[in-house]
Amino acid sequence: MRLLLATLLAVTAAPSIADACSPLQCWPGYFTPADGATVPANLPALYWRPVGANQGPAATDPSLVVLAAATDPNTPLAFTAMAQPNGDYLIVPTAPLVAGVSYTLSDHNICAGDELTGPTSRFFVAPEAALPTTLGTLADTDHLRQSFEVGTASGSCSAIVDGDRSTIVLALSADALPWQDVLHYQTFVDDTLWQGQASINGTTAPGSSWAGRGVDKIYDVCMSPDASVLGSGLQPGIHDVKLTATVPGSTVALVTPDLGVDLAVCPTADPDDLGGDNESGCNASGGALGPLALAGVLLLLRKRR
Repeated sequence: MRLLLATLLAVTAAPSIADACSPLQCWPGYFTPADGATVPANLPALYWRPVGANQGPAATDPSLVVLAAATDPNTPLAFTAMAQPNGDYLIVPTAPLVAGVSYTLSDHNICAGDELTGPTSRFFVAPEAALPTTLGTLADTDHLRQSFEVGTASGSCSAIVDGDRSTIVLALSADALPWQDVLHYQTFVDDTLWQGQASINGTTAPGSSWAGRGVDKIYDVCMSPDASVLGSGLQPGIHDVKLTATVPGSTVALVTPDLGVDLAVCPTADPDDLGGDNESGCNASGGALGPLALAGVLLLLRKRR
């Protein structure tokens, strides 16, 4: 019975044509600072990631981006848009931001693929703060063997895997705290850039990870019904993890001390150990037992009785 169930799991978890992961026509855009943020008045630049398009012209006209005081949203404030090598932009206001004032950023570009509009943001300006010289320290939290979702290119957007996963959380230093809504983070594991994702169609805001800002998740994979993700993640053992951070528009480059994270060697596991819905992808139908397979299991159980 265990062999039969394992075989059925492997067969039914394989993505079918209906479960194929179709690429998005348009990718969302982002601003830093994001909506609800608080930033120092001496912020060197605002950061804009335009809406992306898989086909057709990119929606990247800086003249359609509006910076304004929240009290007078119909009066645009002048700025210079500086294109970056990755296609993003630095938005440098002509006049300094004023402490105690809220501002709005709105991108009126539209991705024609599915009429996706650009991002908007309303942020508050606090008094000036010295640029940070330290970043803070990391902690290894929520570290346990569990089931979780990762991206896969096997035909579905994502797959449920079983593995040892750790959440890495940053405790900001005092001089970095005023800049927490501005910093752009990256995670390095054993001096190699780490970029986890829960779906190949997933997107993250600039300077954030698939877990958020100033936090990340690293893992190894013990078992998955999707064979293409068995080699993803990290190898079991101790890994040196660090976060780096920059302030867009400045030369600030910060790094945390290394944190050693021990990802456990996977014990021998049965297919039933995954737990939850052993499903893959954007469409969930590929991971469940089909009616014929379920009927076969019930018939076998009846005969054994």
